[in-house]
Amino acid sequence: AGLIESEVLRQFHNSSGNAESAKARSDLLSRAVQSSVLAAEQSDIKRKALETGLNLAEEKKTYAVNLATDYLSQHGINVPHDLIDGMIEAQLMKFRIEAAQRQPND
Repeated sequence: AGLIESEVLRQFHNSSGNAESAKARSDLLSRAVQSSVLAAEQSDIKRKALETGLNLAEEKKTYAVNLATDYLSQHGINVPHDLIDGMIEAQLMKFRIEAAQRQPND
């Protein structure tokens, strides 16, 4: 009983988790951001933005931020919107760089 109690207390006081769980959370965050950016591209936002006169880029970004936030929340991971926003900007830049590298040189 003492051994079990000490292990429970150790885990309770070490609530930050181990490196493996941190890596898993980081991977989940990266996949959520990438998937939300791709989903925003395929969503019905363009039509809605054109119909209502909204800024398409901002609507896509809001959609992606909310989707990633909701997805992560479903997995018990709460990440501030501004962090997800920045990661989405980075993902968009990564996609642009990859697209530019695939373009044939003139």
